Amino acid sequence: MSLKEQVIDLARKARTASERVSELSTREKNAWLMRCAERLTDAKAEILAANAVDLERAASSKISGPMLKRLELAEGKWRDMIAGLRDVAALPDPV
Repeated sequence: MSLKEQVIDLARKARTASERVSELSTREKNAWLMRCAERLTDAKAEILAANAVDLERAASSKISGPMLKRLELAEGKWRDMIAGLRDVAALPDPV
């Protein structure tokens, strides 16, 4: 599957998911967001290991320094990502 096909496939899946999420209650959506934060936290070591592999591949492909920095899941980015999920769960439901 080409990159273009993969992007189109992901966009279609995102649309389908958004339709399903709109049917959930605020409580269900917030529980899902909190569970995502928990699951990411539980899988932190595995995710960071995979990120290190991605960074090595990107560096060997001669990707620019700024792009490498964007790919890196540094500790601050990690904390912000988890906090962001929890912060969204604390917001009023916009759907």
